[in-house]
Amino acid sequence: MNGLIAHIDPSICSLNLGDYIISESVSSVLGDVFPYMQKAKIPSQDIWWSGSYRVLKNSSLSFVGGTNLLTSNMPFYRQWKMSPVDIFFKNEIVLLGAGWWQYQEGVNFYSRFMYRNILSKKYFHSVRDEYTLNKLKSIGVDNVINTSCPTMWSLTQEFCESIPRNKSKDVVVTLTDYRMDIQNDSKLLACLSKWYKKVFIWPQGHLDYKYINGILGGLGVDNVEVIRADLKCYDDLLENNPSIDYVGTRLHAGVRALQKGIRSIIIEVDNRASEKAKSFDIVTVSRNDFDRLEVLINEGFCTKIRIPLSEINRWKEQFE
Repeated sequence: MNGLIAHIDPSICSLNLGDYIISESVSSVLGDVFPYMQKAKIPSQDIWWSGSYRVLKNSSLSFVGGTNLLTSNMPFYRQWKMSPVDIFFKNEIVLLGAGWWQYQEGVNFYSRFMYRNILSKKYFHSVRDEYTLNKLKSIGVDNVINTSCPTMWSLTQEFCESIPRNKSKDVVVTLTDYRMDIQNDSKLLACLSKWYKKVFIWPQGHLDYKYINGILGGLGVDNVEVIRADLKCYDDLLENNPSIDYVGTRLHAGVRALQKGIRSIIIEVDNRASEKAKSFDIVTVSRNDFDRLEVLINEGFCTKIRIPLSEINRWKEQFE
């Protein structure tokens, strides 16, 4: 193995700051597993050109993460912009916490062909949940392990015991530009402004700010503040506010809050949150279940996330 590995990075050309949270965790894992190897990044959300092929040619392995990376209908939904031409330039491409976009029917011929020819047959792939594992196995990609997303690997039992159980004074919330629901999102903000002294809103996606302002215009609340659409600004809020919770529809904003030791409730708007709740006991609530949300906010709960440590170690140890 030579001294270079490729990181196929979802944050390059991304319009969603959640991809930067994923990229950071993937980089951290690669740094731990390959401490003495150089890492070069190429995009997953843009087509590959000569520079990307040069990185692939000179690297021994490539790793790709991204929660919505895989799909049953690759020609029409391409978070990972691979083409059949790329098959001739690839090296050993290994998944790291990748997931399936939404609940979907059977995988079409083109997608099956691409995944069977792109993905390494030599190494085990790491996926984020059981649904993704079963979808890959259904098309003959059997070398798969459910490790959860690498953004969660630090959320051990010992770490989770340090997360507060009871309601904080303030809350930070996210909404989702591509899963708009004005009625339920308005009720969510009204609910949070009722139970918390201060409600901060973080725009994670590029259209979130416009959507948030449209809702706030008709809500009539005076304890809400929209913070900058910047990951450092979000981190500063989580790290420097002594009493804050997270409640929102953005999964990775919630996981980021958990990484910072913040009590978090994730509102389910797609399969990612519901699958993480089923597989790893992340605390989630259905989008329109405000009775349960208010119980969770006010009665408190323990954060008891189940991290699949043996599967994570199995995936890591294959590279020793």
